Amino acid sequence: MLISRRTSGLHATGPTVNSFILLIPFYALAHLFTFCLLKRLSVEEIRAAQSFNNFCAKETEKLMYRKMVICVTEATPEEVVRVASKLCDKETEVIVLHVVRVLTDLQRREAEEKFAWVIETLKKEGIQARLELVESADPKSAIVSFVRENSADVVVTGTIQKKGILALVSESISDYLIKHVPCTLVLVKRPD
Repeated sequence: MLISRRTSGLHATGPTVNSFILLIPFYALAHLFTFCLLKRLSVEEIRAAQSFNNFCAKETEKLMYRKMVICVTEATPEEVVRVASKLCDKETEVIVLHVVRVLTDLQRREAEEKFAWVIETLKKEGIQARLELVESADPKSAIVSFVRENSADVVVTGTIQKKGILALVSESISDYLIKHVPCTLVLVKRPD
């Protein structure tokens, strides 16, 4: 799945099979309708074809992501959470991840208060989520390690385009994740 940043503010990388398979029930239904009109099928034949279409729809539902990691910082826009909520269902295990350099009890409480809005936003959509705080001096590798250890299917995070000399000398977290994350990665561009 690849969606251009310029058109929708969203960029995703990962398997293209999921997006193709999601269209199967639609094509099956269209094919069934056309076939019924041309062949004048009996009621039994139509019911058999409909049950096949229902089977395709049920198989498609199984392709939703099972485990999602949403990477958050103090600057995470609501758009990241909105996109993440559209990519999962009530069965998806959602982990909201925040990486800090040093984790004290005070910082833990502050982070829980700071990111409560993310958990509440997902809860309003009927999605259960939990906040995980990871202590690391290197957020890039901490995110990749966390994703691997938790066998996540998808990672959703925001991205900010670096400008000037900073863009030339350092690699952004999103660039690092594109190269190293072992699953689907969805980058949500900050709205202008």
